[in-house]
Amino acid sequence: MRIKILGDCYYCVSGLPVSRPSHASNCVRMGLQMIEAIRVVRQATEVNVDMRIGVHTGNVLCGVIGLRKWQYDVWSDDVTLANHMESGGVPGRVHITKATYHQLDGKFEAEPGNGHLRDNYLSDRQVQTYLISPQTQKGKTTDDIALKDDGNRHRSMSKMYKHVECWGADKPFSNISESMLAKNVGLTSLGLVEANLLPGAENFWSSCRQCTPEGLSPFLLRFYDSGLESQFHAQADPQFPQHAAVSALLFAAIIIIQLLTLTLNLMIVSVLASAAMVVGILTVATWTRQCQAAETERTTLSSRFSPNLATNIVLRIIIFLTTTLFILTATFVNMITSGSVTGITASMGFNDTSMSHSRVVMTEADTDYGLIRYQQLCAMLALTAVFVFLRINFMLKLAMMAIGLLSFSLAFTGLRPDLYEVPLEPNEGFSNVPFSACTVFFLAFYVVVLHILDRQAEYTARVDFLSCAKLRVEQEDLETMGSINKILLENILPAHVASHFLNNSRFSEELYHERYSSVAVMFASIPNYIEFYDETDVNKQGLECLRLLNEIICDFDKVLLKPKFSVIEKIKTIGSTYMAAAGLHPGREENGEKPREEHNVVSLVEFALTLMAILEQINRESFQRFKLRIGINHGPVIAGVVGAQKPQYDIWGNTVNVASRMDSCGVIGRIQVTEDTANTLQGCGYECECRGSTYVKGKGTLVTYFLKTQFDRNVSFTKL
Repeated sequence: MRIKILGDCYYCVSGLPVSRPSHASNCVRMGLQMIEAIRVVRQATEVNVDMRIGVHTGNVLCGVIGLRKWQYDVWSDDVTLANHMESGGVPGRVHITKATYHQLDGKFEAEPGNGHLRDNYLSDRQVQTYLISPQTQKGKTTDDIALKDDGNRHRSMSKMYKHVECWGADKPFSNISESMLAKNVGLTSLGLVEANLLPGAENFWSSCRQCTPEGLSPFLLRFYDSGLESQFHAQADPQFPQHAAVSALLFAAIIIIQLLTLTLNLMIVSVLASAAMVVGILTVATWTRQCQAAETERTTLSSRFSPNLATNIVLRIIIFLTTTLFILTATFVNMITSGSVTGITASMGFNDTSMSHSRVVMTEADTDYGLIRYQQLCAMLALTAVFVFLRINFMLKLAMMAIGLLSFSLAFTGLRPDLYEVPLEPNEGFSNVPFSACTVFFLAFYVVVLHILDRQAEYTARVDFLSCAKLRVEQEDLETMGSINKILLENILPAHVASHFLNNSRFSEELYHERYSSVAVMFASIPNYIEFYDETDVNKQGLECLRLLNEIICDFDKVLLKPKFSVIEKIKTIGSTYMAAAGLHPGREENGEKPREEHNVVSLVEFALTLMAILEQINRESFQRFKLRIGINHGPVIAGVVGAQKPQYDIWGNTVNVASRMDSCGVIGRIQVTEDTANTLQGCGYECECRGSTYVKGKGTLVTYFLKTQFDRNVSFTKL
């Protein structure tokens, strides 16, 4: 597992998070393969580059510290020893300790490493080391083969260059879309296979369960989740006024038919008038909001009543019940109070014998047939008036239609046999069956058809609601996951870099990088933390020490939340070292804006002084004597994201290397800067003290300066 990248140092472990017996051999093999990869690059580019690799076996504490730029890391004395195994190693060899050597069980040929001659830390602790070389055919090393035939090497150089030109490592985040697509395709294919392999329904009940969406009762069509059921009934019904209007029109048709076909009396007129008045008032009330939508103030009772109609299920049910009850009642009462058909209806007919449209006088039987047919039509219209309220629960409508059917059946068969007990005509078949019984059967069949349609409409509405509810939940989950991913990504990468990868749908097109001409870089370490760190039972094998380091780093991270430090970006933590940079603004250099190097340097210095003040406060609260050793430099850097499996944002360049050396060769409690940075600070009113020529590892002798601060011993802080 790769832990992090420290400049040109690759930091990895084996045995985490799951312990592996082969962790030692895994690390050695990894080291040998890295050496081989570097050898290929060295031969292809003719650049003298190689790797030192150090391996040690021991115990570690692993986890994440700080509030920002989270990075999985490991800490322990054995980790420190492994770092010195690398620095005390030999290029092109794997440098291992005695503890690792015993774990290999003779799988690799090793020779004495003499690491104590190259590193004081190894010498002080008398660590016995070994070296492992990459092996090739006949026991020869890769370097021997590389130097065997220079002529052959130069002849194959053109092929190697072509290999390097067409070769490219995986880009950061390039594997996300492909892996997710493969996973989704795999899951989808498996789902299709399982669906096709499902056995057929063994009976009707299992068939119903398969056809009904999960969470919906197959027969009652109710959600098992009471919350979903309440939400479904709480839905608005903007088309309810139209349904009420259609129902009123159907009742109007009933009134017209009965006025034209029945012998009118006071009872019929009273019933029709009262029912028409109630239905009309309710219909007008439901339409008030649409008709008066342009008015800003409504004062009438109906206008106060209507706005809540679309969202109030109780009001809609009351209107539905009232309207349908009056329609059914009026139709039923007129059925049992009518005496006979009117003369107008009796005079209308056809001569079936001659097929001519001549008007004849109907017999008493013809009159009875006409009455029952018109009443049958009125009953159908009344039942349809119940059906047209599409968004009312289908079981409630079934109950209303059942009441209507029962009432009409009593009217046709029991209450007025003198009007409706008429046998069928001989040419119609079943001549002994009363015509009223056929009418009741027909009405029952009509109710069943209407109920089936109601049930289908209810099923469709509930499935649509369930699909929308699931879609909303999925969208909310997706938004939540997107927010979490953004937060996590912004805690790994800077905000502008995270936005680049989140908004770019094609991650693998190019390697993300930015070039800056002037960036201030700071390394702030706590050298005496190593003395404080102690792996004893009192400190829970170092866990309590690590807990205090986490508190320190968290307090440092909180400082970055202040607006005046908005130009500063935390890069990473390296053990007890805090790395930050100022001036990493995307696009500033490309847009031609003048670098704000003075502002960057001053902001980073103020940030460093704040960290020193915070550490002093922590010392007072924890009774410790921690001191910061800080190195600052500014200049051009290259920023980018590297790593395909664990992308990491970092900055590179001579500026970064020198800033790191300003820390490592600095003095505890002081801020050391380069000569150019000191000149910039002095121009901004800060006082610097020349340290003189200082040997810097890898850079030779440099003239460095100490920044005078209030934390200097025996040095008064003054600002010019």
